[in-house]
Amino acid sequence: DRYSQWFAKWCDEEFFKPVPELDVWYSDNAFYRPRVRADWDRDGHDDSKDDPNVRTYYRQGMADFWAAINRLQPGLIVLANVDGNFDLAGRTEGFLVDPEYRGKLQGALFESAMGRNFSAERQWGWDRMMEAYRSLIDHTAAPHLVVFDTKATPDGLLLGPENERNGYGGGKPYAFFRYAFASALMENGYFAVKNGGYNKAAAVWFDEFDLAGTATTGWLGKAIDPPARKSYQDGVYLRRFEHGAALVNP
Repeated sequence: DRYSQWFAKWCDEEFFKPVPELDVWYSDNAFYRPRVRADWDRDGHDDSKDDPNVRTYYRQGMADFWAAINRLQPGLIVLANVDGNFDLAGRTEGFLVDPEYRGKLQGALFESAMGRNFSAERQWGWDRMMEAYRSLIDHTAAPHLVVFDTKATPDGLLLGPENERNGYGGGKPYAFFRYAFASALMENGYFAVKNGGYNKAAAVWFDEFDLAGTATTGWLGKAIDPPARKSYQDGVYLRRFEHGAALVNP
């Protein structure tokens, strides 16, 4: 075995066989290129992370890992933390468009899509962020379990940087959260929100998620409209549901 096959077998023995109730196998660091310069082909010389061959080998190794998982656990959803980039020349990289990744996963994590200083929405704007989100929907296999992950305070403000909070609804409570939640509802992904970074287990909950124990909030229900990939009017996006609608004015 190469490492891709050995690690899949090790994880299966340690975690998945003892707990057959698990539905999802999470695969981290499924990047479109390595993050560091290293001797990726083990010839004694460091290789650039931007070398096209290195990128291909890296992605193939990840895809081989997922293929081993599929053999070991047929039917289990493989959900990976993926990335991508929009450069100054307007080129799109990653977001599962590469042939080694396209259609090989049943789910994807769009980590910190909004809410952090490095988030896609802050780096490239709302339209590019949504382009990335749609790419993950389009380039996963069924059931397309894409998680639109955001970071917010318990009162629905941008988590960081704090000095940019007023850029979202004047910094009013819940304005940023509703902007993020409504953006996620424009597609068929799942929405996740957390108050903190990687070292902080801090889930937050908002009334919009469910009845929340009151008579003043309710379920949106199932979507009536298909995913909103064009603006409804004047740059505003609309998607209707059984018991309401989501509107986004980016």
